[in-house]
Amino acid sequence: MNATSAASVTLVRAAETLAAHVADYQLPEMALLGVLTEGGRWEVRAQVQPHTLAGIAAELVIWAQTLSTLAIQVWRVPDGHRVQLSIASSLTGPAGEVRLTVYGGCPHDPALVVDLAPGGKRTATLQQLRVWAVVGGGVA
Repeated sequence: MNATSAASVTLVRAAETLAAHVADYQLPEMALLGVLTEGGRWEVRAQVQPHTLAGIAAELVIWAQTLSTLAIQVWRVPDGHRVQLSIASSLTGPAGEVRLTVYGGCPHDPALVVDLAPGGKRTATLQQLRVWAVVGGGVA
């Protein structure tokens, strides 16, 4: 098997790892799926469908309940008009360990994300996601 076809097989296995996790836990349908490699490590990125802070936070809480380790981050884009919430973790499957990022972006709501300057990033807690989901009208 040449390098290109071996990489293609690994790419498919990385995607299968995510697909199996989504099926096993009956997670909400994703808006976008990306599979990439960097330095020989595979990463899958899943964008959630909601476009509000509450909806994104609620879906990230659902994902978080299926993962063993979490790194939660809030990023306010440089123009200041949007924020992105994300969870980083890993999954293990046919491709070995695969890094996972689940994220979503929405307009910045200064009443809910008050302590983040344009371009700023910070960590958040699972409890903060739950608060945003409830205060913003989502279900967590």
